Amino acid sequence: MALSTTTATAIIDQMITVIEALTPSSSEVSPKTNAPFRRAPRRAPLTTWAKGGSAVLRRFDIVPTGPRVDPGVMDPAATLLERELAVSVAYPDLPALYGTNEHDDMHTLAEADAVKLRDAIVSPGNHVAGQLAAYVTQSSLDAATDDVWLLRLTVLVQYYQAQTIT
Repeated sequence: MALSTTTATAIIDQMITVIEALTPSSSEVSPKTNAPFRRAPRRAPLTTWAKGGSAVLRRFDIVPTGPRVDPGVMDPAATLLERELAVSVAYPDLPALYGTNEHDDMHTLAEADAVKLRDAIVSPGNHVAGQLAAYVTQSSLDAATDDVWLLRLTVLVQYYQAQTIT
């Protein structure tokens, strides 16, 4: 029986589709935070592109960060790989955007978004054929620049990639 196989690119494309379809968390104190998740323009890395302003709220990017790791399971037609991906979501440092509790509201919103993102990423129903699993191994919210904070999730994906061994 042939194994289903995939690539990191196909997994990332699926994750983008799933994240953009999420209903964002909202701050009860500010309707201005209802911006949807949208992929940042590909012309520059998110940290370079995201400058203050409410238009960057929930702009995200997904990039492979870790090397491919072969856990040693091998089949002539497919190899099992593990790959780290970084999911980064921008939150502009505009305290009035989030509500009267300013940065506390921003942190609360980002934390709620992190839960939604984690649940969507790890859900087997959102995986592509050939993908075995996805695990969110780390999550943090840090100031990336003077005017933008980034929610960063580290995701470990396991998948079969096609190979030909003769």
